Amino acid sequence: MDCSMMSFTLENPLSPYFIGITLAVYLVTASTLPQLLKGPRNGRRFLLFYILTGIASLGIFAAADFFTLFCFFEIMTLCSFAYVGCDESQASRKAAMSYLMYGILGGLVMLFGLMLIYSHFGTLGFQQLADTSFAPADTPLLYTAGSCLLFGFGAKAGMFPLHTWLPKTYTAAPCAGTTVLSAVLSKTGIYGIFMVSLCLFQNNPAGETWGLTLAILGCLTMFTGGLLGLFSSNIKRTLACSSMSQIGFILVAIGCSDSLGALLHTVNHSLFKLILFTIVSFLFGMTGELDYNRLAGFANRKWWMRLPFICAALGISGVPLFSGFVSKTLIHHGIETCMHVSPYADMYQGVEWIFLFSGGMTFAYMLKMYFALFHNHPREESCREDTCMAKPGSLSVFLLYAFGFLCPAIGLYPKALQLLPVWENLKGILISLSIGGLIYLIFIRTCMMRKESREGSSYTRYIDIYPSWLDIEELVYKPVFLKILPFFGALFSRAADRLMDGLSIFIMKTLLRPGGRSHVRNDHPLAYAAGKLADAVFTLVHVKIRKKPPVSRASYADLFTVGSTEFSRAARLVLYSVSFGLLLFALGLTATLVYLLATLQ
Repeated sequence: MDCSMMSFTLENPLSPYFIGITLAVYLVTASTLPQLLKGPRNGRRFLLFYILTGIASLGIFAAADFFTLFCFFEIMTLCSFAYVGCDESQASRKAAMSYLMYGILGGLVMLFGLMLIYSHFGTLGFQQLADTSFAPADTPLLYTAGSCLLFGFGAKAGMFPLHTWLPKTYTAAPCAGTTVLSAVLSKTGIYGIFMVSLCLFQNNPAGETWGLTLAILGCLTMFTGGLLGLFSSNIKRTLACSSMSQIGFILVAIGCSDSLGALLHTVNHSLFKLILFTIVSFLFGMTGELDYNRLAGFANRKWWMRLPFICAALGISGVPLFSGFVSKTLIHHGIETCMHVSPYADMYQGVEWIFLFSGGMTFAYMLKMYFALFHNHPREESCREDTCMAKPGSLSVFLLYAFGFLCPAIGLYPKALQLLPVWENLKGILISLSIGGLIYLIFIRTCMMRKESREGSSYTRYIDIYPSWLDIEELVYKPVFLKILPFFGALFSRAADRLMDGLSIFIMKTLLRPGGRSHVRNDHPLAYAAGKLADAVFTLVHVKIRKKPPVSRASYADLFTVGSTEFSRAARLVLYSVSFGLLLFALGLTATLVYLLATLQ
């Protein structure tokens, strides 16, 4: 189906899955909107751009070429930017500007990559590029264009080192908006990376290096996200960093050419974050709080919230009999395959250990979140039941349970159960869970939790030990783009300006130096004569009549001729200017109209 220069299709095997994710996420988040839009300001604005973002996301997943995908990708960026800073607080504005900066920069780099592809291959269609037989001479161009596209799509997915916007934006956005950001918008970046890998690097000798690059970036992403999630004491920020970490798992799967594992973990991640962020939406709607210490004990008696949380937490941790175990096992198989057949086998051994350790960090911060919400005793400043602001609707709770029970349902699928009896599959997940348990017991409970006693009762306080100054955006990106680059740009501009001025003066004093003043007399004889006459009159009056001594001064002849030269130059500029021509045209037109009116009378 063609629409002007854009083309759409549903024949892409990936499109139905991503469209299904989008519709499911919007179904659940729409059911929570009546509760969430009661208190916050600018609710109608949020609703408008929330809908436009969903339409743009569907356009991305239904695109048949990179041009259509790029157009809807930019529309989605602008629409989602509008609702990130919806409450207009200082934090949300700062987060929205950071999000927009990455979106614009990523879009420009993507556009350059698309121009390279189109100029060389003459098409941007997915199917046409996938059917193209690339020659070895095309490899440098493919790497350059693929890197540009990876930059743009990776920035949207939250790939390291383009991730700094993600924790801030997810935390600042409205809860329903955060659910969409995590479960849908990050998947647009994953979808784009999928299509780049399938269209440009599948069955291509350059694919080995491309796959290793994705695997390394995926390792950095999942490790950094897991580490940031451990440090966080804000529930939305923890889940935001968790999203970044899980995106890293998907990138590793794509790099290992494990399309099934990558696709299944993409679906799983959207399912997990849909459940977890919906629970956060309920908690925020009821309390207006997101801090662990303020939420401590509030959900202790809310068993209806505990069950879907446990399903999602065990699923995202990869516990057997849950859906996350299936997708993580498939990703592990893909890594082990690369360890045996890839020319970079030694590198993939390191990828495997980072994969296992990052899975352990996932289990650790999910344990931290569970005990903070559902197990710890409430503090004096904790939210109470009588502070409940808005309770969730029955439809929202029903959908939460429906999607929550999908986690064990997928894990208990007959083909999924075939993975359980294999010791290699269980060994990998047991290593990850053991690492996660040790991290929770040794690091979180000793370094990030403090026991406090007050009036005979003991409380647990979560502390944030992550140094605020250790932020790549504040530490590196902003100084580079706002201080260092402008400084060197200004320095270069000033140097170039001084050089051109010096060159101009040198030419004027050498090649274009006037031979004398005789040409002045010839060019302006009347002005020169008038100046000489003025000099004579001045000498007569000053010396002969007033009897004053002669004075050293500029000659009137020189002044009159220089003034006449400047006047002639200005007159030539005026005569040859567009404004003077328009003025004469207007005067001529006015005169013609006056003449016609006079003759008609």
